[in-house]
Amino acid sequence: MLLQGAIANASQEVNIDEFLAFLADELPQATFFKFQPPPGKIYASAIDWRAVIMDAAAIITIANGLWQAYDRFVKPINERDPSSNAAIFVEIRNYSGEHARFMIGGDVKDKDIFISSFETSANRLKLDPALEATSQEIQDIRFSGNWIHIK
Repeated sequence: MLLQGAIANASQEVNIDEFLAFLADELPQATFFKFQPPPGKIYASAIDWRAVIMDAAAIITIANGLWQAYDRFVKPINERDPSSNAAIFVEIRNYSGEHARFMIGGDVKDKDIFISSFETSANRLKLDPALEATSQEIQDIRFSGNWIHIK
């Protein structure tokens, strides 16, 4: 399963390296990558990070980890400034390319609703990765030249 996302409308207020270190600690079953194109190339990327999940059975753990990251990094921004629309954009994708998207702190502001929606989407997408597909996804990301391995 591929999990990818970005900090939306708060990139200047959230240190992406600290955010990813936190997520990596919360989701030890994932291999994390940070978007970093080669020097001299400019990209308009909407995705800051990717994680290949080795254990799709841990859906609740993944959803909880994402919510904890929201609580720590994004929610305080929205509490300081009620007009802020800071959020964490998250997409989960299976190996057939089907996906589900969430804006934690945007259209999803309740932990229980997010976890339930995330779990329902994961079940609908049948996120049971084959080891070969997972390994290939990691290799494709690693050798693309645009991603650096975090953990």
